[in-house]
Amino acid sequence: MNGQTPEGNGYSMSESSDNGKRENPIRVWCDGCYDMVHFGHANQLRQAKAMGDYLIVGVHTDEEITRHKGPPVFTEQERYKMVRAVKWVDEVSYAGFMHNVLNPFVNIIIL
Repeated sequence: MNGQTPEGNGYSMSESSDNGKRENPIRVWCDGCYDMVHFGHANQLRQAKAMGDYLIVGVHTDEEITRHKGPPVFTEQERYKMVRAVKWVDEVSYAGFMHNVLNPFVNIIIL
C-alpha cells in the first residue's frame, strides 16, 4: 500500500479530531542566524509554517555566527525577539543542538 491508508492521505492515524486539529500535530523545524531579519526570512518562515501545524525556529548563537560568518549585527537575545515577533513562528529555540543531532547523518551522506 506504499505507506498510504485506504483513504490515500498518507496518514496512518485519524487525520483530525472533532475540533479540526490533528491528533498528532506536524512540527516543522527551521534554523538560521536571522541577523538583520528581512522579507526573505519572513517568507521562508511563512512557507515552513504552511508545511505543518507548529513551527519551531532555531537561532544560532553569537559565537557560531562569528565563527562562520563574522560578528553579528544584533545580539542573540535581540535575534530571538525578532524571530519570535514573526507571526508564523510558534517557538524559538537554540539552533546548535539540532546540528549536533544531525551531524553524524550529514557526514554519512557526504561520504
